[in-house]
Amino acid sequence: EHRLSCAVEDMQHYVNFDYIIINDDFNKALHELEAVITANRLVLSQQAKRHQNLIQDLITPQPKQE
Repeated sequence: EHRLSCAVEDMQHYVNFDYIIINDDFNKALHELEAVITANRLVLSQQAKRHQNLIQDLITPQPKQE
């Protein structure tokens, strides 16, 4: 009963979450969870850390070759 009460309280605050996954279809919910994980790996802060050298190389002006 306490666990259900906590779940209901969490659901009442759904607007505070970035993602909502409804677990009424396991395979669909799993796919959505995988998508959330993938999306979080692609946010600017993560990508900037991961590819710092490449980004710097791409945005640094290169001398013109004649």
